[in-house]
Amino acid sequence: MKDDETRREEYRKRHKKVFLMRIGLLAAFIIIIIFLIFKKSNTYPGAELDMTSYLKVNYQGYDGVATARLDFDRMAFETQVDSVKTDYFSSVWPLKKKASAEDFDAFKDSVSLNLSKDKDLKNGDEITITVDYDRQRAQDLRLSMKYEQIPFTVEDLAEGIKIDSKAVFSDLTISVNGISPQISLELINDSGTEPVTGFSYEATPQKDFYERGDIITIKAVYDEAALTAAHYYIPEGDDEMKYVIPGDVSYVQYADDLDEATIERAIELSKKCLLESNANEYGLRIFTDAHLPYAWEGTGDYTFEWSDARLLSGYVETLKDESLGLTSKPYNYLELAYEVHISQANGVGTDAEAVVCFDSMTVDDNGVVDLNEDSVQVFAASYSDTDIKRTIRGWFGDEYSVNRVDVYKWTSMEE
Repeated sequence: MKDDETRREEYRKRHKKVFLMRIGLLAAFIIIIIFLIFKKSNTYPGAELDMTSYLKVNYQGYDGVATARLDFDRMAFETQVDSVKTDYFSSVWPLKKKASAEDFDAFKDSVSLNLSKDKDLKNGDEITITVDYDRQRAQDLRLSMKYEQIPFTVEDLAEGIKIDSKAVFSDLTISVNGISPQISLELINDSGTEPVTGFSYEATPQKDFYERGDIITIKAVYDEAALTAAHYYIPEGDDEMKYVIPGDVSYVQYADDLDEATIERAIELSKKCLLESNANEYGLRIFTDAHLPYAWEGTGDYTFEWSDARLLSGYVETLKDESLGLTSKPYNYLELAYEVHISQANGVGTDAEAVVCFDSMTVDDNGVVDLNEDSVQVFAASYSDTDIKRTIRGWFGDEYSVNRVDVYKWTSMEE
């Protein structure tokens, strides 16, 4: 039987052993707790991304025709993903990193957003933003989207402001210059009212020259997108108008435009012009070509004069369409050719040919011709018929079409 001292010693040993075990268990527990806390604080948990933080919908236009634009702050979104990437690579757990930095970058690049409807919007329309991304890569990176479908309602769109045809064209000045078929058109915007003040205008068909009576379409030219963004709209067809080129007269184009009274008047004026003109300009050359001597009456000046003008032929010459605007010459000419006698004071003389011209003749709707009488002039004179023809054709050339005037009646009368 054990004595009391032995029993006490065994008790102390057992107590000490239990104490040490408890101390050991407590230390192990504390170590485990510390490890778990450390592990938790250094474990990569992944992240939930809220795309609404980076999105904003902006509208352009007005109620019924507005367009929506989705603004995505990609820089801020990528900054958050980069922060998550940093957490991943700085964490202790998992010990082995299976993902790479390129995986995070590829995930960022895979994200896109789309609107279910982005035009012809009106207040009350329900629209959804769809978030699309690489789901498998997101799963591998422990990334998730808080919202993949983001619905919202269109609201607060302004009413459109109507601009009718009166507003579009009331301050347009149509400047018409010239005589048909050489009428030019200038369209001048005199409006000082927004947004019409920024409009330009164009005519269709677009030509350098028009004829009176031509029907053209004048259309306003403007930036439709900018107009819509400013809440303005023009009803269909109100941005164009029909316009008839005005004019009271046209240039004479054909010999048939000249009636008998006009031809008689032209003959009368052209003869008068020829016979009263100074023949000295042509005398020396004509006498030389005719091999005739020339003399003067002691004054030191040659003195020649015209007489006995006899009508030979007549022509109306008009600019061809392709020559309009390419020459400063008049649109038309009436040429009356005469056989005429030229002589000196001593009585020596010869027959020659001379051409008298009218230019820029017009005719009105009633067939009344304006010969432009002040334009009458002796255009050419020569001893040689061939030289006359060459001179005329050299001046008028291929720019003009030739239309013969029937002067038989008047030449017969002279005979």
